[in-house]
Amino acid sequence: LIHCLLFSHMHRFPNATPEVVRKMVKSIILSGTQTKSSLVTSQPRFASCITGGGGSFFSYILSNAGASTAFLEGLIPYDKRSALDFLSRHGESADEIGFCSKEMAAKMAQCSHSRALQLSPLLVDWPNVYGVSCTATIVSHYKRRGDYRAHIAVSNSFNETSTLCFTFKKGFRRRHEEEAACANLALYGLFEMIGHHDVSPSEFAVCEEEPKLQDRTNEVGEVGEGLETPPKLVPLPPPSTPLFSVLIQQGSRTDRPLEVKAPAKLPNNTVVVFPQHFDLSSSFNELLDSENLHREGAFGKSWTKYQPSTLIVKNEFVPADIFNDQTFLAPDDENIEGVTKVENWGLLSVAGETDATQMLFSVLTFYKDSGATFLMSLSDFDEVVTTNIDLLTTITAHGGKFAVDCNNRELAPTMSKLSSSSSLEKFFEIAHALIPLAPETTSKSSSFTDGSPSTDRIMSVIKGDNPETPGGFSVCKWKNGITYTGFWKNYKFHGLGSKMYSKGGGYLGSWDSFNRIGSGISLYQGKFGYDRWAGDFVDDKPHGKGVMLEVNGITRDFSFVHGEPQET
Repeated sequence: LIHCLLFSHMHRFPNATPEVVRKMVKSIILSGTQTKSSLVTSQPRFASCITGGGGSFFSYILSNAGASTAFLEGLIPYDKRSALDFLSRHGESADEIGFCSKEMAAKMAQCSHSRALQLSPLLVDWPNVYGVSCTATIVSHYKRRGDYRAHIAVSNSFNETSTLCFTFKKGFRRRHEEEAACANLALYGLFEMIGHHDVSPSEFAVCEEEPKLQDRTNEVGEVGEGLETPPKLVPLPPPSTPLFSVLIQQGSRTDRPLEVKAPAKLPNNTVVVFPQHFDLSSSFNELLDSENLHREGAFGKSWTKYQPSTLIVKNEFVPADIFNDQTFLAPDDENIEGVTKVENWGLLSVAGETDATQMLFSVLTFYKDSGATFLMSLSDFDEVVTTNIDLLTTITAHGGKFAVDCNNRELAPTMSKLSSSSSLEKFFEIAHALIPLAPETTSKSSSFTDGSPSTDRIMSVIKGDNPETPGGFSVCKWKNGITYTGFWKNYKFHGLGSKMYSKGGGYLGSWDSFNRIGSGISLYQGKFGYDRWAGDFVDDKPHGKGVMLEVNGITRDFSFVHGEPQET
């Protein structure tokens, strides 16, 4: 129980943070262990969502030095539409529940927890991540019919949520006092869930258990009467088993791994690995260290500090002793560019699913808008191309990439299948999101030119299907930044392909012996105020009716005659 303490000190010193609050906050922040790589481990971290009352929660936290070690993000969705948007971004809704209710507080805390995981790139931190929320109805500028009340909820990584509900007696406090009481309740709930007991509940209470101030009134003339019931922190019944969970190795390799609920969104630069068609224990490190992954920016800047967050989909192909496999785990003292590399991976489990192919589609569907890099075998990628191209397009639209364990030459048949079963734009969106991981069997450096001045006497490298006389699917990169990605025939661009320039702009579409012929898209990158034109090309020039998209977002009919614009 939370016993009772009059918050008259908050009335006397409205701009001061109570000593009990300072003590609690200091016990949360800067409580982790500093490592040689300047990373703080075992530090509680949390995100919060506060609405209706309790905004002082943020000032309590931020007025202390070192708050950034614990506080990840705060949201105040004061408008109902903002609150609904916050829930929907994490796969939740407020259907059939009140906005000021313990059910709403629980959902807000769970979504805040999911957001906190998304902001925590080190998986070893996930067991110590929390979400805290408050939704309240307090003194306003008019007399409300219902009670003044606050609902607090705190959620952790083990699928547990507790709530604390309190009804204020009208007239006992003015608005700023009720607002501060909401903040203190939220802080106390977080404090208790974390398991810090430096402050006893009797030091931190908010209710009047004795009728001392019967004559107190608030801003709207309501008079305080009666007693208040002390609130309790009550665990909610466990929700259904999470569809996705992550098994994480904690501390020593002899420690038992911990299983935590997976977030609805993944941290930036996360790699999701599907291991069903390659030997995980022998090749995983080599795949993660692939030069192509780094060159294509799949890991962003995170690699300079630690390995990217890596989730390995757990199925029958994952070794049972994976956490003890010395050949699999990267050594702690391995340095990349002088910065310590740490182990940062976990096993992603799909509840009730055992078939590897079904897991593939479940994970891709659930995380389709997370911007992750999905590392898979060529046969896996071919399966998705054959079954659900729209899913691939959705993933690329959100910044996702596909790291495929093959080279361009091996990829050619799948790309041919993709080109014949999808639209022009879908094909190129997916093609440009591909990162072939395996080294090319052959490559050629030369001053190859496609006949244009921009490639004349410029050194280039061709990788793919027989670079000596390219055919099938190959990639050519010139030293000045120009790139051609697509199909070839007899050492010439032929079929679908894209030629992109280093400063933006280019062409996506059909080629015939280096010439743009058939359907295509010209990318202008803002030149002349245009973004892109889609239409037909004849003799390497746009010709006929098409559609122009301007940089301002306006789309209109636009024609060319042998390359000359004919505005309509």
